[in-house]
Amino acid sequence: MIYHKSPEQLEHQSWINKPPLFEDDDHCILDIKKYQSQVDLAIIGQGDNSEHDDILVGLARGKAKSSPPALQKAIDKLAELKRRSPNMSTYIDTVIAQITMHDKFAIAKPLRFAPVLLVGPPGCGKTYVAAQIAEALEIWHGNINLSLATESFVISGCPKGYSSATPGDVARRMSKSDCVNPLLILDELDKASFYPAGRPALTGPLLQILEADTAAQFEDACLKCEFDVSHVSWLATANDISQVPAPVLSRFHIIHVQEATNEAKMNQIWWLTCAVVKEMGLAKCVTAEVARDALHAYLHLSIREWKMKLQLAIAMKACDSCRGDHIVIRLEDMKSLVHEEKKTHIGFIHP
Repeated sequence: MIYHKSPEQLEHQSWINKPPLFEDDDHCILDIKKYQSQVDLAIIGQGDNSEHDDILVGLARGKAKSSPPALQKAIDKLAELKRRSPNMSTYIDTVIAQITMHDKFAIAKPLRFAPVLLVGPPGCGKTYVAAQIAEALEIWHGNINLSLATESFVISGCPKGYSSATPGDVARRMSKSDCVNPLLILDELDKASFYPAGRPALTGPLLQILEADTAAQFEDACLKCEFDVSHVSWLATANDISQVPAPVLSRFHIIHVQEATNEAKMNQIWWLTCAVVKEMGLAKCVTAEVARDALHAYLHLSIREWKMKLQLAIAMKACDSCRGDHIVIRLEDMKSLVHEEKKTHIGFIHP
Protein backbone atom coordinates (compact mmCIF):
# COMPACT_ATOMS: atom_id res chain seq x y z
CA MET A 1 0.00 0.00 0.00
CA ILE A 2 1.24 3.50 -0.84
CA TYR A 3 2.12 5.62 2.15
CA HIS A 4 0.59 9.13 2.03
CA LYS A 5 1.87 12.25 3.76
CA SER A 6 0.94 15.90 3.63
CA PRO A 7 3.34 18.45 2.06
CA GLU A 8 4.12 19.73 5.58
CA GLN A 9 5.16 16.26 6.74
CA LEU A 10 7.31 15.80 3.66
CA GLU A 11 9.31 18.89 4.59
CA HIS A 12 10.39 17.19 7.82
CA GLN A 13 10.66 13.55 6.83
CA SER A 14 10.48 11.87 3.46
CA TRP A 15 8.41 8.71 3.08
CA ILE A 16 11.59 6.93 1.95
CA ASN A 17 12.81 6.81 5.56
CA LYS A 18 9.94 4.38 6.16
CA PRO A 19 9.72 2.60 2.82
CA PRO A 20 6.02 1.72 2.47
CA LEU A 21 6.36 0.69 -1.17
CA PHE A 22 8.66 -2.21 -0.36
CA GLU A 23 8.34 -5.71 1.01
CA ASP A 24 11.11 -8.06 2.09
CA ASP A 25 13.34 -9.18 -0.79
CA ASP A 26 11.91 -6.53 -3.14
CA HIS A 27 14.18 -4.94 -5.72
CA CYS A 28 14.14 -1.34 -6.88
CA ILE A 29 14.62 -0.28 -10.49
CA LEU A 30 14.66 3.44 -9.65
CA ASP A 31 17.31 5.22 -7.59
CA ILE A 32 14.98 6.46 -4.85
CA LYS A 33 17.53 8.73 -3.19
CA LYS A 34 18.37 10.42 -6.48
CA TYR A 35 14.73 11.08 -7.39
CA GLN A 36 13.36 11.39 -3.85
CA SER A 37 11.74 14.81 -4.25
CA GLN A 38 10.06 13.85 -7.55
CA VAL A 39 8.62 10.66 -6.06
CA ASP A 40 7.46 12.49 -2.92
CA LEU A 41 5.49 14.96 -5.00
CA ALA A 42 4.10 12.17 -7.22
CA ILE A 43 2.82 10.24 -4.19
CA ILE A 44 0.75 13.18 -2.93
CA GLY A 45 -0.41 14.01 -6.46
CA GLN A 46 1.43 17.30 -6.78
CA GLY A 47 3.58 16.43 -9.78
CA ASP A 48 3.18 17.90 -13.26
CA ASN A 49 0.53 15.40 -14.38
CA SER A 50 -1.55 12.80 -12.53
CA GLU A 51 -0.90 10.09 -15.12
CA HIS A 52 2.83 10.79 -15.02
CA ASP A 53 2.71 10.70 -11.20
CA ASP A 54 1.13 7.24 -11.27
CA ILE A 55 3.79 5.93 -13.64
CA LEU A 56 6.63 7.37 -11.54
CA VAL A 57 5.19 5.87 -8.34
CA GLY A 58 4.85 2.53 -10.14
CA LEU A 59 8.53 2.67 -11.07
CA ALA A 60 9.46 3.50 -7.47
CA ARG A 61 7.62 0.51 -6.04
CA GLY A 62 9.61 -2.49 -4.93
CA LYS A 63 9.43 -5.33 -7.46
CA ALA A 64 9.92 -9.04 -7.03
CA LYS A 65 12.52 -11.23 -8.72
CA SER A 66 10.26 -13.50 -10.72
CA SER A 67 11.11 -17.10 -11.55
CA PRO A 68 9.08 -20.27 -12.23
CA PRO A 69 7.71 -21.58 -8.89
CA ALA A 70 8.53 -25.18 -9.81
CA LEU A 71 10.90 -26.14 -12.61
CA GLN A 72 9.28 -29.42 -13.61
CA LYS A 73 5.81 -27.89 -13.58
CA ALA A 74 7.01 -25.09 -15.85
CA ILE A 75 8.74 -27.54 -18.21
CA ASP A 76 5.56 -29.65 -18.41
CA LYS A 77 3.51 -26.59 -19.34
CA LEU A 78 6.04 -25.59 -21.99
CA ALA A 79 6.12 -29.12 -23.38
CA GLU A 80 2.33 -29.01 -23.73
CA LEU A 81 2.59 -25.63 -25.45
CA LYS A 82 5.22 -27.09 -27.79
CA ARG A 83 2.85 -29.94 -28.65
CA ARG A 84 0.08 -27.45 -29.45
CA SER A 85 2.36 -25.15 -31.46
CA PRO A 86 5.05 -27.32 -33.12
CA ASN A 87 6.07 -24.46 -35.43
CA MET A 88 7.34 -22.63 -32.31
CA SER A 89 9.34 -25.57 -30.96
CA THR A 90 12.77 -23.99 -31.55
CA TYR A 91 11.92 -20.94 -29.45
CA ILE A 92 10.25 -22.99 -26.73
CA ASP A 93 13.31 -25.27 -26.53
CA THR A 94 15.55 -22.22 -25.90
CA VAL A 95 13.25 -21.12 -23.07
CA ILE A 96 13.33 -24.58 -21.47
CA ALA A 97 17.14 -24.65 -21.69
CA GLN A 98 17.49 -21.25 -20.02
CA ILE A 99 15.10 -21.91 -17.11
CA THR A 100 16.74 -25.32 -16.54
CA MET A 101 20.22 -23.74 -16.40
CA HIS A 102 18.98 -20.97 -14.07
CA ASP A 103 17.47 -23.52 -11.68
CA LYS A 104 20.24 -26.14 -11.88
CA PHE A 105 23.01 -23.74 -10.90
CA ALA A 106 20.84 -21.69 -8.52
CA ILE A 107 21.77 -18.45 -10.28
CA ALA A 108 21.15 -15.50 -7.97
CA LYS A 109 20.49 -12.97 -10.71
CA PRO A 110 16.88 -12.54 -11.91
CA LEU A 111 15.91 -14.90 -14.71
CA ARG A 112 16.47 -13.10 -18.03
CA PHE A 113 16.06 -14.64 -21.46
CA ALA A 114 18.35 -13.71 -24.33
CA PRO A 115 16.67 -11.25 -26.76
CA VAL A 116 14.88 -13.16 -29.51
CA LEU A 117 13.31 -11.99 -32.77
CA LEU A 118 10.63 -14.29 -34.16
CA VAL A 119 10.23 -13.91 -37.92
CA GLY A 120 7.30 -15.48 -39.70
CA PRO A 121 4.11 -14.91 -41.70
CA PRO A 122 1.14 -13.09 -40.15
CA GLY A 123 -1.10 -15.26 -38.03
CA CYS A 124 1.42 -18.02 -37.26
CA GLY A 125 1.02 -17.44 -33.51
CA LYS A 126 4.20 -15.54 -32.60
CA THR A 127 2.66 -13.08 -30.13
CA TYR A 128 0.13 -15.60 -28.82
CA VAL A 129 2.79 -18.21 -27.97
CA ALA A 130 5.01 -15.56 -26.33
CA ALA A 131 2.15 -14.61 -24.00
CA GLN A 132 1.47 -18.29 -23.28
CA ILE A 133 5.13 -18.83 -22.33
CA ALA A 134 5.00 -15.92 -19.87
CA GLU A 135 1.84 -17.35 -18.29
CA ALA A 136 3.38 -20.82 -18.07
CA LEU A 137 6.35 -19.34 -16.23
CA GLU A 138 4.12 -17.04 -14.17
CA ILE A 139 6.12 -14.01 -15.29
CA TRP A 140 4.46 -10.64 -15.92
CA HIS A 141 4.36 -9.73 -19.60
CA GLY A 142 3.30 -6.77 -21.70
CA ASN A 143 3.15 -5.70 -25.34
CA ILE A 144 4.74 -2.67 -26.98
CA ASN A 145 3.20 -2.21 -30.42
CA LEU A 146 5.76 -0.77 -32.84
CA SER A 147 3.56 -0.87 -35.95
CA LEU A 148 2.91 2.88 -35.73
CA ALA A 149 6.22 3.87 -34.13
CA THR A 150 7.78 6.66 -36.17
CA GLU A 151 10.38 7.97 -33.71
CA SER A 152 12.12 7.31 -30.40
CA PHE A 153 9.36 8.85 -28.27
CA VAL A 154 7.38 5.59 -28.34
CA ILE A 155 10.18 3.85 -26.44
CA SER A 156 11.82 6.62 -24.41
CA GLY A 157 9.05 9.20 -23.98
CA CYS A 158 8.34 12.65 -25.39
CA PRO A 159 10.13 15.47 -23.50
CA LYS A 160 8.17 18.05 -21.53
CA GLY A 161 7.65 21.22 -23.49
CA TYR A 162 5.84 19.45 -26.31
CA SER A 163 2.03 19.44 -26.30
CA SER A 164 2.19 15.65 -26.68
CA ALA A 165 4.65 15.13 -23.80
CA THR A 166 4.10 11.62 -22.45
CA PRO A 167 6.18 8.82 -20.89
CA GLY A 168 7.37 6.08 -23.22
CA ASP A 169 5.92 2.59 -23.40
CA VAL A 170 8.91 1.06 -21.59
CA ALA A 171 8.24 3.22 -18.51
CA ARG A 172 4.52 2.47 -18.72
CA ARG A 173 5.02 -1.30 -18.84
CA MET A 174 7.68 -1.34 -16.11
CA SER A 175 5.44 0.78 -13.90
CA LYS A 176 2.71 -1.87 -14.14
CA SER A 177 5.03 -4.86 -13.80
CA ASP A 178 5.22 -6.50 -10.38
CA CYS A 179 8.70 -7.89 -11.10
CA VAL A 180 12.10 -6.58 -12.22
CA ASN A 181 12.33 -9.17 -14.99
CA PRO A 182 9.10 -9.18 -17.01
CA LEU A 183 8.80 -10.41 -20.59
CA LEU A 184 8.20 -7.42 -22.85
CA ILE A 185 7.10 -8.10 -26.42
CA LEU A 186 8.17 -5.67 -29.15
CA ASP A 187 5.37 -6.44 -31.58
CA GLU A 188 5.57 -5.71 -35.33
CA LEU A 189 9.22 -4.59 -35.25
CA ASP A 190 9.38 -4.50 -39.05
CA LYS A 191 6.49 -2.00 -39.26
CA ALA A 192 8.38 0.66 -37.27
CA SER A 193 9.88 3.65 -39.06
CA PHE A 194 13.62 3.60 -38.34
CA TYR A 195 14.59 6.64 -40.43
CA PRO A 196 12.24 9.54 -39.61
CA ALA A 197 13.27 12.74 -41.37
CA GLY A 198 14.54 15.28 -38.85
CA ARG A 199 13.16 13.38 -35.84
CA PRO A 200 14.85 11.23 -33.16
CA ALA A 201 15.18 7.72 -34.56
CA LEU A 202 13.87 4.61 -32.84
CA THR A 203 17.18 2.82 -33.27
CA GLY A 204 19.02 4.52 -30.39
CA PRO A 205 16.61 3.60 -27.56
CA LEU A 206 16.21 0.07 -28.95
CA LEU A 207 19.93 -0.54 -28.91
CA GLN A 208 20.12 0.78 -25.35
CA ILE A 209 17.42 -1.48 -23.90
CA LEU A 210 18.73 -4.58 -25.70
CA GLU A 211 22.19 -4.31 -24.12
CA ALA A 212 22.17 -5.19 -20.41
CA ASP A 213 25.00 -2.77 -19.60
CA THR A 214 23.28 0.31 -21.04
CA ALA A 215 19.79 -0.85 -20.09
CA ALA A 216 20.70 -0.47 -16.41
CA GLN A 217 20.41 3.31 -16.82
CA PHE A 218 17.58 3.78 -19.29
CA GLU A 219 16.19 7.31 -19.22
CA ASP A 220 12.63 8.34 -19.96
CA ALA A 221 12.72 11.82 -21.56
CA CYS A 222 9.32 12.83 -20.17
CA LEU A 223 9.77 11.66 -16.58
CA LYS A 224 13.40 12.85 -16.62
CA CYS A 225 14.60 9.87 -14.61
CA GLU A 226 16.70 6.78 -15.18
CA PHE A 227 15.57 3.28 -14.26
CA ASP A 228 16.93 -0.23 -14.63
CA VAL A 229 15.58 -2.48 -17.40
CA SER A 230 18.67 -4.70 -17.58
CA HIS A 231 16.73 -7.71 -16.24
CA VAL A 232 13.92 -7.48 -18.79
CA SER A 233 13.50 -10.32 -21.28
CA TRP A 234 12.88 -8.87 -24.76
CA LEU A 235 11.01 -10.71 -27.49
CA ALA A 236 10.37 -9.06 -30.86
CA THR A 237 8.11 -10.23 -33.69
CA ALA A 238 8.27 -9.42 -37.40
CA ASN A 239 6.98 -10.66 -40.74
CA ASP A 240 9.94 -9.41 -42.80
CA ILE A 241 13.28 -8.13 -41.51
CA SER A 242 14.71 -6.75 -44.76
CA GLN A 243 14.09 -3.13 -43.64
CA VAL A 244 15.22 -3.53 -40.01
CA PRO A 245 18.66 -1.90 -39.44
CA ALA A 246 21.57 -4.31 -39.09
CA PRO A 247 22.64 -2.93 -35.66
CA VAL A 248 19.18 -3.75 -34.29
CA LEU A 249 19.17 -7.25 -35.81
CA SER A 250 22.60 -7.94 -34.35
CA ARG A 251 21.17 -7.63 -30.83
CA PHE A 252 18.70 -10.50 -31.37
CA HIS A 253 18.84 -14.23 -31.79
CA ILE A 254 16.74 -14.57 -34.95
CA ILE A 255 14.39 -17.55 -35.15
CA HIS A 256 12.34 -18.16 -38.30
CA VAL A 257 8.84 -19.51 -37.71
CA GLN A 258 6.81 -21.40 -40.29
CA GLU A 259 3.08 -21.16 -40.82
CA ALA A 260 1.26 -23.54 -38.47
CA THR A 261 -0.32 -26.66 -39.99
CA ASN A 262 -4.10 -26.79 -40.10
CA GLU A 263 -4.16 -29.32 -37.27
CA ALA A 264 -1.85 -27.21 -35.11
CA LYS A 265 -3.86 -24.06 -35.82
CA MET A 266 -7.13 -25.75 -34.84
CA ASN A 267 -5.44 -26.82 -31.63
CA GLN A 268 -4.29 -23.25 -31.00
CA ILE A 269 -7.82 -21.92 -31.57
CA TRP A 270 -9.21 -24.45 -29.10
CA TRP A 271 -6.82 -23.25 -26.41
CA LEU A 272 -7.35 -19.65 -27.44
CA THR A 273 -11.08 -20.05 -26.85
CA CYS A 274 -10.43 -21.21 -23.29
CA ALA A 275 -8.04 -18.31 -22.76
CA VAL A 276 -10.58 -15.76 -24.05
CA VAL A 277 -13.27 -17.12 -21.71
CA LYS A 278 -10.85 -16.73 -18.80
CA GLU A 279 -9.74 -13.27 -19.94
CA MET A 280 -13.38 -12.12 -20.09
CA GLY A 281 -13.93 -13.22 -16.49
CA LEU A 282 -16.34 -16.00 -17.47
CA ALA A 283 -14.24 -19.03 -16.47
CA LYS A 284 -16.47 -19.81 -13.47
CA CYS A 285 -19.67 -19.14 -15.42
CA VAL A 286 -19.51 -20.88 -18.80
CA THR A 287 -17.31 -23.04 -21.01
CA ALA A 288 -16.93 -22.56 -24.77
CA GLU A 289 -15.73 -24.22 -27.93
CA VAL A 290 -15.77 -23.57 -31.67
CA ALA A 291 -17.76 -25.98 -33.86
CA ARG A 292 -15.76 -27.82 -36.52
CA ASP A 293 -17.68 -26.28 -39.43
CA ALA A 294 -16.80 -22.78 -38.18
CA LEU A 295 -13.18 -23.82 -37.62
CA HIS A 296 -12.77 -25.14 -41.14
CA ALA A 297 -14.58 -22.20 -42.76
CA TYR A 298 -12.40 -19.56 -41.13
CA LEU A 299 -9.13 -21.37 -40.58
CA HIS A 300 -7.49 -18.80 -42.86
CA LEU A 301 -7.94 -16.07 -40.22
CA SER A 302 -4.91 -15.19 -38.12
CA ILE A 303 -4.76 -16.02 -34.42
CA ARG A 304 -5.10 -12.29 -33.69
CA GLU A 305 -8.28 -12.11 -35.82
CA TRP A 306 -9.66 -15.24 -34.17
CA LYS A 307 -9.18 -13.70 -30.75
CA MET A 308 -11.15 -10.58 -31.69
CA LYS A 309 -13.97 -12.60 -33.27
CA LEU A 310 -14.14 -14.96 -30.29
CA GLN A 311 -14.46 -12.06 -27.84
CA LEU A 312 -17.56 -10.80 -29.66
CA ALA A 313 -19.04 -14.23 -30.41
CA ILE A 314 -18.69 -15.42 -26.81
CA ALA A 315 -20.18 -12.17 -25.48
CA MET A 316 -23.20 -12.48 -27.78
CA LYS A 317 -23.78 -16.14 -26.91
CA ALA A 318 -23.27 -15.53 -23.20
CA CYS A 319 -26.17 -13.06 -23.18
CA ASP A 320 -28.54 -15.95 -23.88
CA SER A 321 -26.79 -18.43 -21.59
CA CYS A 322 -27.05 -19.36 -17.94
CA ARG A 323 -24.32 -20.08 -15.42
CA GLY A 324 -22.85 -23.49 -16.12
CA ASP A 325 -23.83 -23.55 -19.80
CA HIS A 326 -21.52 -24.77 -22.55
CA ILE A 327 -21.29 -22.25 -25.41
CA VAL A 328 -20.70 -23.51 -28.94
CA ILE A 329 -19.60 -20.95 -31.54
CA ARG A 330 -21.16 -22.15 -34.78
CA LEU A 331 -20.72 -21.18 -38.41
CA GLU A 332 -23.70 -18.83 -38.39
CA ASP A 333 -22.28 -17.05 -35.32
CA MET A 334 -19.03 -16.33 -37.16
CA LYS A 335 -20.58 -15.24 -40.47
CA SER A 336 -21.90 -11.96 -39.09
CA LEU A 337 -18.51 -11.14 -37.51
CA VAL A 338 -16.18 -11.91 -40.39
CA HIS A 339 -15.81 -9.40 -43.19
CA GLU A 340 -15.10 -11.13 -46.47
CA GLU A 341 -13.94 -9.07 -49.44
CA LYS A 342 -16.34 -9.42 -52.33
CA LYS A 343 -14.73 -10.07 -55.66
CA THR A 344 -15.72 -7.67 -58.44
CA HIS A 345 -15.57 -8.75 -62.05
CA ILE A 346 -14.21 -6.36 -64.64
CA GLY A 347 -15.18 -6.83 -68.26
CA PHE A 348 -18.16 -7.17 -70.52
CA ILE A 349 -21.30 -8.96 -69.42
CA HIS A 350 -22.74 -11.05 -72.23
CA PRO A 351 -26.49 -11.47 -72.34
